[in-house]
Amino acid sequence: MKKLSYGIAPILILSGLLWSGCSKEEESPSPELQGIVASWDGGYLTVADCLHTFRELYTLNDVNPQKLEEFVLQAGHEWSSEKILYERALERQLDRDPVYLDRIRPLREEYSMNLLIRHEVDEPIRLTEKEVRRFYNEHKDEFMVPGSYSYYRIFFSNEKHGPEEAQKRAKECWQKLERGGNFNELLDEYTDTDSRKKYQLWGPFRPGDRPAEIEQVILETPVKTHSPVVETPPSGYMIFYPERKKETETKSFEDSKRTAYQQLFKRTREERLEAFLEELAASYQVTPHPELFDEEDVDNEKILLKIEPGNMTVSWGEFVKYAEARGAKSRAERLELFEHFGKRKLLLNHVHQLDFTDTQYFKDRFRPVERRVLSDYFMELTIDAEITPTEEEVYQFYEENLEAFRRPAMVEAWHITKAINYPMNASEQDKLNAESETYNQLMAIRTLIAEQGHSFITWAHRFSDNPDGGYLGYVSMLDMPPEWSSVVARLEDGEISQPFRVEDSFEMVLRGKLDESGVLKYELAQEKAYDLCRKSQIAKARAAHIEEILSQANYKFDYKPLADLILRLFKLDSEPPKYYLDPYKYS
Repeated sequence: MKKLSYGIAPILILSGLLWSGCSKEEESPSPELQGIVASWDGGYLTVADCLHTFRELYTLNDVNPQKLEEFVLQAGHEWSSEKILYERALERQLDRDPVYLDRIRPLREEYSMNLLIRHEVDEPIRLTEKEVRRFYNEHKDEFMVPGSYSYYRIFFSNEKHGPEEAQKRAKECWQKLERGGNFNELLDEYTDTDSRKKYQLWGPFRPGDRPAEIEQVILETPVKTHSPVVETPPSGYMIFYPERKKETETKSFEDSKRTAYQQLFKRTREERLEAFLEELAASYQVTPHPELFDEEDVDNEKILLKIEPGNMTVSWGEFVKYAEARGAKSRAERLELFEHFGKRKLLLNHVHQLDFTDTQYFKDRFRPVERRVLSDYFMELTIDAEITPTEEEVYQFYEENLEAFRRPAMVEAWHITKAINYPMNASEQDKLNAESETYNQLMAIRTLIAEQGHSFITWAHRFSDNPDGGYLGYVSMLDMPPEWSSVVARLEDGEISQPFRVEDSFEMVLRGKLDESGVLKYELAQEKAYDLCRKSQIAKARAAHIEEILSQANYKFDYKPLADLILRLFKLDSEPPKYYLDPYKYS
């Protein structure tokens, strides 16, 4: 990679390059970019307008190739109306309005950093097929199609029979298999699996999908033969019968070419970006004050970071706001985030030193964002402000859209959480023992509550590792984690669940009353109904206003050039840096 240097003189040189267009490709854009996609009285939309709008505000995932025509027609309509409204907003000098400036400022800052990285790091990357093939050959293990396996099983439940009897039944079944017994017949006789999954073929699973102690046995057991008895604490024992196995395969270069290119690009980009940031750090004087992280009640105005040249200062209060928005609360979390935060500020300072936002490169790419934000603000002032639904309209909206006001079923629940206390440097057996111990502790508590009348809440306060006191209140089944909802759904009112695993802990739940789902009464839904009704009326009023504007302006649209542009971008997507270059030169 070519070394970058950003002392004062190099900064001026690079600034000049950016002002002059950044590259030969941009100095002489393809003539197709000047083609007209849409026109109206006093204005038009070019292919270049559409190119920048799509690349900055959309991704190819937003386009269904099977519905390309629908997307193109809608996009042309929307982008043309945004440009018309943007120009009307400029006539009213809304681009100087404090509300608009507050909205566009953080977007301008974020885009300026991202676009500078794109220009300096992403776009210069050129990968040859020879380089991609070499990368593929050196990393063939990354282009393998993982093997898989499927199996039947016979399950012997500790809960149903007790551990000793479950083990006895498992050995008895295995001995019958050893003497030539039919696996399907013995499965029917012995398994404690729920009837809905009794004869289920489990899988296909990839290596690593199942617990190691289970997977190893299955992989070592030949297809269509039975395994030894496997203990699966705390649930019981199993005998497996592998039905199918597929070996791991390496994909050919042709089948892997797209993925190999993208992986090599990603690694090359990471290296270039790191080098770019290191050059910036060496070219500026960065003075951090990490000692503030050890002080109590730090004044928000204290300087945490200073960068010269540029005289950029960052206060403690600004960083705290940034950290809180990202959930960083502890000292360790904030220190880790501070490194990333400092790089952002270094990059932003460099943007300012280059006057990057004054370059044509930036303006062309940021203008679609400005158009969208300013045209939307224009509509807020001219259309939205006039919309005030009457009480009759709100009630009618409620009656016609009852499903929008349906609340889910709510169930009252209590719980006890116990973290698994793994020993330091634990072996697999140590881990299994720790898990079994935690499970058995909760089972003992369950017995005391269910059979001897102990209080669930008392045990939650004394034993639970969760600070919530054990009471969850009325909780929507939809809001519960999957591990919870599947358990709670099977419980009756007043029933306590078996302990179940959630990450590195076991949970036990007591289910209370079920409050069935239903539609909220109008009195309770009135505020939500007003908001939804107003949004609906605004959407209709905006659509009607846009149709009127385009009709009065003699709007004309050419489908073909925009459709051709989108198809070219689809072709370039397989080679990331080219996606941001002239699509008529590289596709």
